[in-house]
Amino acid sequence: MTSNWTEEAQGIGAILGVIITIIGFIFIYRQIKQTQKTIEQSNHTSIYAISAEFNKYLADNSELRPFLYEGKEFDKNHILSNKILIVCEMLTDMFEFIIIEHKSINSSIYGTWRAYIELIYSNSPAFRYYTELYRSTYSKELLMVLHEISTNLPVEAD
Repeated sequence: MTSNWTEEAQGIGAILGVIITIIGFIFIYRQIKQTQKTIEQSNHTSIYAISAEFNKYLADNSELRPFLYEGKEFDKNHILSNKILIVCEMLTDMFEFIIIEHKSINSSIYGTWRAYIELIYSNSPAFRYYTELYRSTYSKELLMVLHEISTNLPVEAD
């Protein structure tokens, strides 16, 4: 039995359709991957820009550093209390951004930021005071991370 040219054309058309569809899926997949990479790079750039601004602020106000890194007790009547709370707000906002965007941040980079969040939370009574005082203004994702960190802190003896 011989096939006519219309059947052959339909067969070739079906095969070409499958090939074009596969090529289209490959192109879309590559575009999605490239978009994800662009978002990741954009988030990294944003985080480091915010971090650089924070570090500049802290360098200009170095008297605040012990309240973040050295465990210096926070007194809301201290002459620097407003500046201390402002620096805690800056950090909390940056940490919230990092936590919310963690899926679009390289996991190793997120890990170092997570360690930094733990460092600040562990060493700064002022930061803990601020985040507790203003907890209603922050996302559940941030609050969950801070709660997880707080449950792993060693309990101090009285």
